[in-house]
Amino acid sequence: MDAREEKKINKKSFCGKIYSVLKQTLKACKQDHALAIGLIAVSISRIGTMVQTTTFLIWIKSFPGFTQAEQTNLWQEQNLITNLCAIPIIILTGRSCDKISAKILIPACILFQIIVMTAYCFIESPKSWLAYVLAVF
Repeated sequence: MDAREEKKINKKSFCGKIYSVLKQTLKACKQDHALAIGLIAVSISRIGTMVQTTTFLIWIKSFPGFTQAEQTNLWQEQNLITNLCAIPIIILTGRSCDKISAKILIPACILFQIIVMTAYCFIESPKSWLAYVLAVF
């Protein structure tokens, strides 16, 4: 980036900079439809993760006998474990996506998520081993 371009960028307002980035993103998505699909998938995934994380904290708080500090620590611990385990799971899922047909993989993933969410109903304590296993998935 030369000095002229840098000066032009620094003159833009915050909204102008956001508009410029969105305009470039739209142009790139028009050229490569896979990029558009990927951006939509990432957005949906992030929103789902935020909702699941918030719901998870509410779920932990529904158990009696824990102080607020214990609930928060348990929530942070399980979220940390979940995020650390997400990397190898994403790699394995990515490799399986290349080999398994989407007609099989998508319903299998939905069924797997239904099983995981239903299994939460049978947990008696958020400190149990099952809670940690389910937090990873």
